[in-house]
Amino acid sequence: MKNTGLNRIPPVKGYVFNLTFNLVFVAIFYVFFGAAVSYGLSKTFPAYDEEWEKAGLVYKVSDVAVEISVVIIVAFWLTYFANSRIPILPLPPALEYYVESFGGQVVFLYAVFLFMETLDDKLIQVFKEIFRDGK
Repeated sequence: MKNTGLNRIPPVKGYVFNLTFNLVFVAIFYVFFGAAVSYGLSKTFPAYDEEWEKAGLVYKVSDVAVEISVVIIVAFWLTYFANSRIPILPLPPALEYYVESFGGQVVFLYAVFLFMETLDDKLIQVFKEIFRDGK
């Protein structure tokens, strides 16, 4: 398959260094903001412990829903802010999209879940209670 048509990938010739620099910058930006968001969420929401496990399902679903809502709202506004500042080094508009799509959002979500540690445990527990116990 040739690189033609509507989904044609833009050429990077002459922009390899700028593209690479921008990807690295965006990844570092998002890792640090992801860590900051994770830290803030860990201080704001209850930890995943025996007390949380013993709480009612409505409480657990509400806790997880609010945490996910905060993550997506912060992710949106960080992305909005980042898009207004990227690229640091000039790129054609078609390549700017790739920097943010592949360099930013994936790294941010990875960082949030990497540093947060408990949201994934909470999600698994809620899933088990709803789908495995609710036969």
